[in-house]
Amino acid sequence: MTYLLSDYPVLARLAAGRTKATRLDVSACRRLYALATDDDLGAMGPEERGFYDSLAASEPVPGSGGPIATLQARVRADGFRRMADEKAFMDDLCGGI
Repeated sequence: MTYLLSDYPVLARLAAGRTKATRLDVSACRRLYALATDDDLGAMGPEERGFYDSLAASEPVPGSGGPIATLQARVRADGFRRMADEKAFMDDLCGGI
């Protein structure tokens, strides 16, 4: 199954300059959405957000190790630092990063 880029404005913006395709399969959509910033996520309308969430909840982005690994990589890239008063349960939630 393929998805029409014009139905998903943020996806279309992420695809601009990366592909000339007007339709993408699920794998390509996942790869592009993996590049989304917080601003991109905030700009999504309800229909696109539902599509994004359905992709995120299904299979992980290829090569990412899963959705949690992707989040952890972003946290590391953003320079996350632990706070001195951090609760022990946070270690379990963050996967030891």
